[in-house]
Parts: sequence; structure tokens; C-alpha cells
Amino acid sequence: MTVLHSLTRDLERRGGAAVLFTGFQGDEVWDVNPWERAYQDAGVLRGDTTALMLTEIRLQCGFVNVAVPSLLARSVQDIAAIAASPEMTPWRLGGGYDRPIARRILESAGVPRALFGSRKKAVVQRRSYPVNPALRAGFFAYLGTHYGCSAGFVYLHDAVNQFVYPFIRAWHLMRKALFGIEPPPTPRAYVWKRFDFASVLFVWAAGTLSARLAAVLRESGATRHASRARRRSDPQAVQETPWSSASP
Repeated sequence: MTVLHSLTRDLERRGGAAVLFTGFQGDEVWDVNPWERAYQDAGVLRGDTTALMLTEIRLQCGFVNVAVPSLLARSVQDIAAIAASPEMTPWRLGGGYDRPIARRILESAGVPRALFGSRKKAVVQRRSYPVNPALRAGFFAYLGTHYGCSAGFVYLHDAVNQFVYPFIRAWHLMRKALFGIEPPPTPRAYVWKRFDFASVLFVWAAGTLSARLAAVLRESGATRHASRARRRSDPQAVQETPWSSASP
């Protein structure tokens, strides 16, 4: 998520851990639009990856993601009932982006209505390969070893699907405007559907960063201390010691 690059660079310079408050799951928990009702009626049931795309950048700079709407998501049915209640009418605006509870909290705190929450703007970029040349070369090597895919095929797959997307999206938006039919979820790919390079990119990036972090922990001796503590607290390990069966 490029929108977080400046933030994460600052966190890296400061060092130590940090907490980042985000709005993941706000659609399902706070929105009063009809297409969220199925989720709200079913309870806590995820329909997407919910901040999975933050995994690499969290591993890189060291922050904990706290998704504010998720804090009370187990009570999503009660929250939906409150949002739809007559008392919340002054904060329901209609349209495709309508979250009266969040709006009431902000307006009650003195934030003018015109300054926020007029529309939803996607900030997630789903890439098929890294932008950085060195990382891109490492990812393509990984694909060649584990999936037998060349860099040329990845470029072709990405270009074809990006070309097709605007036409299919326009068709779905026209159906919504004319007949009120909600667009279906965007698939990972329209052409060569069995290849999901964005998901493979996540697996490769998270694995690479995890291995790098593990190496740092080993060099610092942290894993040795954790291993000794685990052995002392492991009931199975205690049972296996020769003196565990001795009478006091």
C-alpha cells in the first residue's frame, strides 16, 4: 500500500514497535447499505483478506495493525440495528457510502460533516510483481523454481488482465445504473485464471521477510533464550526428564 510508505519509513527511522489504527472491516460493521446485510445477518464472516496486504510492510517496519471496526465485530448484528434505528437518522446520508455510527462519533467530536466520509477511495494496489528491480528479479527466480513460470509470461498475464478489466468493469457499472444489479466481486484474473501471481507475491515476500527476521533473532541470541524458556515450561519436556518420575 503506497499510501503508507512515508508512514512506515518514519516508523523505521524511529525504531521500536508502533500501533497503527485502521478502518478495515468498516464496510461490514458500520455501513447501512443493503449489500452489507448478508454479512451483518451472518455475523463475523470475512469476505476478503482484511489487511493481509499489510503483512510485508508490518514485518519490515514493525507495527501492529488495530482495525477499529473489528474491535466490536462480534456484536455486528447489534451495531447494524443501532445504525438503522430512528435515533441515527440525522447521521444517515444515503448513497453508496453511509456509516452513521462513525459519522456521529466524528461530528460529535467537532469535525465538520463536509470534511470526511463523502465517498470511499480504494488505496490497495494488487500487484503481480515487485516494482523494485532487485526484488522483482528475486521474485521471478522464485516463480521459475517453484512454478515454472517465466518473467515474460508474468508480464503478459498482467498486461492482458489489465486491458480486459476496464471493459468488464464498465459493463457491470452499466448494469448497476440501469437495473440496480450490484457488480460481482472482482476476480483475481479474467484470463489464465489459474495463475494468481499477486497471492504468490505475498507468499514470497512474507517468507523472505520472515527468514530475514529469523536470521536477525538467531544472531541476537533471542531464539536461544526463547528455546530454553520453552523447554522449562513445556509439560511434555518435564515428563521426559529421567528425574520426573522420582518420588520426592
